[in-house]
Amino acid sequence: MSNSTYSGFATKHSRDFYKGTSFHYSGEWLVGTHYLCDEYTVDFIVYNNVLLRCKKSHLAYASNKPTDFITDSRGNVIGLSSHYWDFVLAGVAGITPGVKIVDNYWYICNDTGVPVDQQV
Repeated sequence: MSNSTYSGFATKHSRDFYKGTSFHYSGEWLVGTHYLCDEYTVDFIVYNNVLLRCKKSHLAYASNKPTDFITDSRGNVIGLSSHYWDFVLAGVAGITPGVKIVDNYWYICNDTGVPVDQQV
């Protein structure tokens, strides 16, 4: 592989080159928060230990909180019926399994090593 080919690959796939939508972690779901899903930002939240992705920009009210979870026969959350949110991952609180964010990188792992009260 020539240096010119390698340099082009590195440039095209670098974080500086890509200018698309940013994933934004907004913490726990809260009434009165304006959540975004547009060409610039997609908000992610945690509600009842479930990671959700905003699919339609909106202002959060008690009447539109994400509560219509779909569960399997054992009671595990496997989906969500919502106009505003998409299901991403269940079990994000607690040590196993978990999601850890370091320098804006998301890691899904069996043991985050982060105390429960500091996890996503």
